[in-house]
Amino acid sequence: MNILGKTATNAPDIITLILKAQTYTMFGILIRNVMVVYSGKVINLRMTGSSASADYSLDVTSGSTSSVVFEFDLSEDIDIAAQQFTQTIYIVLS
Repeated sequence: MNILGKTATNAPDIITLILKAQTYTMFGILIRNVMVVYSGKVINLRMTGSSASADYSLDVTSGSTSSVVFEFDLSEDIDIAAQQFTQTIYIVLS
């Protein structure tokens, strides 16, 4: 999935989950591989880890709807010279 240029307002819903009513305190995402196109060349980046997580609290109540948006700052996460991706996520809850 190409996430460059996607924002909380223009990104499509990637997944919809039905969660049990309770408080959730940890969110995580698994990233399998990262590939970029730089100056017309495809580069597979080495990853500093296979997952990223963040401690946030979300209270899910029965019958309610909530959104969790995972945000990446690709300008900070991608190091083309080192061919490395450091996954840092920011979460927006609503």
